[in-house]
Amino acid sequence: MSETRVALVLGGGGARGLAHIGILKALEKNNIPIHLIVGTSMGAFVGGFYTAGTGIALMEELALSVDRKFVAKMLAPSFSTSGLVNGERIRSYLEEFLGDLDIEQLRIPFSSVATDLTTGEEVIFSSGPLVDAIMASIAIPALFKPFRYHDRYLVDGGLVNPLPVSVAHRLGADVIIAVNVTPSPSKVGKPSKDQRVFRLNKTISTLRERLLLQVRKFDWKQIDENDPPEKEKDTVNSTLSDVAPPHLFQTLMQSIAVVETNLQTFQLSQWPADVLISPVIGGFNLLDFHRAKDVIDSGEEAANAALPHIRSAIERRTKKR
Repeated sequence: MSETRVALVLGGGGARGLAHIGILKALEKNNIPIHLIVGTSMGAFVGGFYTAGTGIALMEELALSVDRKFVAKMLAPSFSTSGLVNGERIRSYLEEFLGDLDIEQLRIPFSSVATDLTTGEEVIFSSGPLVDAIMASIAIPALFKPFRYHDRYLVDGGLVNPLPVSVAHRLGADVIIAVNVTPSPSKVGKPSKDQRVFRLNKTISTLRERLLLQVRKFDWKQIDENDPPEKEKDTVNSTLSDVAPPHLFQTLMQSIAVVETNLQTFQLSQWPADVLISPVIGGFNLLDFHRAKDVIDSGEEAANAALPHIRSAIERRTKKR
């Protein structure tokens, strides 16, 4: 009898995706087998490192070493007309640890998801250079230059599949553990399928048009180690005039989060996971990489709480084989 094949699906969410390290830490510690990892965006980043054989201890050490200056360095602007950041520094960072590994060489099968910017199609990397698979999946539109791969321009996979459970189904997984690190934006309803498709297309188009016009006006000094923390406001007594409007990057990230949350809800209704883990990461922003310890701890805590459900799902599936 063949072994029950367990897939771990890791969603995107910027710094919130560091929770995936805590998830992996808890699963490994409790001997939960993982036979396949599928990731989008930050999920592809963390999943790629893990499947390449990077130990959890080293992954955690690398995450904890990141501060605001490091983030600013990685996201230094290029002022290109196709994106604020060209991504070469991130690519160099990936190559430092992952070298020229191909996905076929990984110790655990791995797939990442990207989006074809021209056609809107989902692009799945299950072979070829690992660094390319990660770079394509993390290329947030307008922030990063689209990633050119075999004459296609690819961007963040979250635009078509923010939590790619469907890919794990298609790859033949028996048990699917999915990790959602994109908290629902406040005051966002649950529109119908048609409304979701309309919002997705409209948001992508609008974001690109507006952001490219504002790229030279963006103040990158906002991402600085000496920036004071944002003043907490009384959400009950504050008036609109008391609240500063979100800056360009916040607007971009929140807009994409709205689209991805609605799309993810719809896709999970069509392609359910056996276990869905949602770490408590609502208090973390997409660039809070300097808060790695708290985010990783949140992931580990959520995974530990889900262990009985994970074991039960594996046991049920194994008995059916």
